[in-house]
Amino acid sequence: MRAAWILLFIGLVLLIVGSVYAQYYASSVYPSERSKSIQSCERYNVSAGCVTLSPASDQGPFVLGEFAAGIGVVLLFLALVAFIWPRSRARRRPPQ
Repeated sequence: MRAAWILLFIGLVLLIVGSVYAQYYASSVYPSERSKSIQSCERYNVSAGCVTLSPASDQGPFVLGEFAAGIGVVLLFLALVAFIWPRSRARRRPPQ
């Protein structure tokens, strides 16, 4: 049962930290990078369209945050299974 509590704690921490990390980059860093990319396209008068949807400089930390949140969700699911599994197995034992 102790392992389930550890999985629950680590899963919650990873989910919260990963979500906050990804949200920070999506709301703070990405708009400034996008505006710099648009200004660069306008300055050099690129004839082909500029790709401004995903600047490469902020994709690594954003993906890292999403990955950590995903690992947190998996650990929370495993903790849920660890909490439910022993209790359901204990009910199946025949009376002595």
